[in-house]
Amino acid sequence: MSGKKALLVERIREHLLAPPVVEPEGDDFDKMSDEELRQSLVARNLDDKGERTELLKRLRDDIQYMHELETAVAPDASGHMTIIEALEAAAQGGGVAGEILQSIKDKSTAEPKFVDVTVRSLGMEAIKHTAGGAPSVTADVLRQLAGDPFEDPPRYGTVS
Repeated sequence: MSGKKALLVERIREHLLAPPVVEPEGDDFDKMSDEELRQSLVARNLDDKGERTELLKRLRDDIQYMHELETAVAPDASGHMTIIEALEAAAQGGGVAGEILQSIKDKSTAEPKFVDVTVRSLGMEAIKHTAGGAPSVTADVLRQLAGDPFEDPPRYGTVS
């Protein structure tokens, strides 16, 4: 869940290229307590909120999704398959992977929700400039802008 992008991509690629785990027929999730189900979901970085039926469905869907991804990549893959290629291969059979891929595609083609806003001026004059001519934001400039209201007598900066 954390690390540099290259490390995360490598972890995902290793997971996708690992040999598929053969799941035994059926599952024992119905025998698990609610707390055990919640712990299993947390371990998979999934939401652990909701009723028992929701927890069971979420856990089973995640296992099905992972199985679809694992079986979509050939065991002798050379490691050149991208994550999106693995998702597309898994999505060919439909199922959860297909729903996730469709959701990703829908979001990428959707209209943006936010509007770009440009602030042209805050009415402040630059105190100091960089060598390139841009307003400077060094510590001494920020101190001057902020002032020190706890000084005796208080000294207020140029920003109010």
